Amino acid sequence: MGVHAKFRIAMNLPNFKKWGWLCIILATTLNVSTLAEGPSAEVELLPPLDSESVEKADNEKSKVLTLFQAEELALKNSPTLQSSRYSAMVRHEQLGQWLHNIYPQVSVSAGLSHSGTIDSGSAGGRSISLLTTSVTARQSLLDFSRRPRLRKAELAESSALADLESDRQDLLLNVRKAWFTCYIDQDLLDIARETANNRAVRLNEAEQHYKNGLKAKSDVVSAQADLAEAQYKVIEKETRLKLDWVSLNTTMGLAESEPYRLVLDPYWEDFVNSGSESFVATALSNRPELLDLQAQLKSALYELEIINSEKYPTVDLSGSLSGAGSITPFTVSWSLGVSLNWTIFDGFLRKYEKSAQKLQARVIAQNFEAQRIKIYQEVKSAEVSLLQSQAAITSAEYALASAKEKYRLASARYKVGVSDSVELSNAELTLSQAQTDYANARNNLRLAKASMIRALGIDDMDNLPTDNKEIILDTLPDIPAPYSPGGEKE
Repeated sequence: MGVHAKFRIAMNLPNFKKWGWLCIILATTLNVSTLAEGPSAEVELLPPLDSESVEKADNEKSKVLTLFQAEELALKNSPTLQSSRYSAMVRHEQLGQWLHNIYPQVSVSAGLSHSGTIDSGSAGGRSISLLTTSVTARQSLLDFSRRPRLRKAELAESSALADLESDRQDLLLNVRKAWFTCYIDQDLLDIARETANNRAVRLNEAEQHYKNGLKAKSDVVSAQADLAEAQYKVIEKETRLKLDWVSLNTTMGLAESEPYRLVLDPYWEDFVNSGSESFVATALSNRPELLDLQAQLKSALYELEIINSEKYPTVDLSGSLSGAGSITPFTVSWSLGVSLNWTIFDGFLRKYEKSAQKLQARVIAQNFEAQRIKIYQEVKSAEVSLLQSQAAITSAEYALASAKEKYRLASARYKVGVSDSVELSNAELTLSQAQTDYANARNNLRLAKASMIRALGIDDMDNLPTDNKEIILDTLPDIPAPYSPGGEKE
């Protein structure tokens, strides 16, 4: 007689109230066990993970990479940074090109020609050789635009160097973000492997309990399903980490996907004393974007001086020594003179050039103010992120300690057979989530610290400069009345 038939007979017995519930429990237990032993209960799993051996194998085939090493590789190999560096070098060479104007210009020319005539009435003709030589020298004696032009060329180099520094800091920030992304995914992979290892232990214990008759087959099936899910998570984390390697390498200027084992400098784990009023002052004194705009405004003001200097004359001294004739006789001549050049009327060109340059200076000044506001926002946002991440770490530490203790108790209870698999599975999930939250909180602190360093325009937060001198602009020239605020065109 089958189990279901016994259950129906029991339902018709007069003493069902006494024995009915016992029969229901017995029939349900036997039915679940019978179904679990069927073909559908057989699940093929990946081989159990040994987290220690897997991690050891990864370490053997992956070379160690610190953040400092990644930064050095990026500074050496980044095409973007190399382009900015060469641009600054071009500006330096252009400064040298302009310096030729302060030296005398000397040129030499020489020529030899041979010519002849043919006389049709005679048997022969005649020919003559002509030699010409000249040496010319020119020196500018008076040019009021010389000084502002030189200063403008110097400021062009300063602006290029500020752009180079800005690109360098942007590159370091991108490298740090990519490196921290790899590091957190490396931690998450370790957590996933630990979770898979814990579930493999639970599966082994469930099988032992089932063989000893302490647990039903459903505990084994549940443990198999949880282990399969954990193994899938491991594969998922490994795939994500491989993509992270590609991103990190390309950020460092390397077209490869070489894996690494990242080692973190304790500096990035230290808390930051936030709330310091010196943060904004440090940023306004060091950001290369402000230095670039400051150089641009100075250059615009020197361009205005160049335009003003055009109303003054220029004086040049020139001399030449030349000779022409046959080899003998040879005639030598020389000349020496001074020339004065003065533009009396230029069709109001200078007037409109001055107005345009004054307005351009105002454009740069407004860009400077907009950049100051942006920097203030970046510093305050990074400061808030630091506060939030540091508070999250403290909270995550307590949650992780609680999850570890709950897992320890649940694992011990399940091992001796006094708790079910649901309690242990929930404890595993809670521990895995707590470990993930703690790792993410730590990573958010590193990212916030990197963002703060970029916002301040420095390389190290441990020793903030104390002699901050705020970057300011030169005095702006007055602009024409039609363009002034509230002005009316005449």
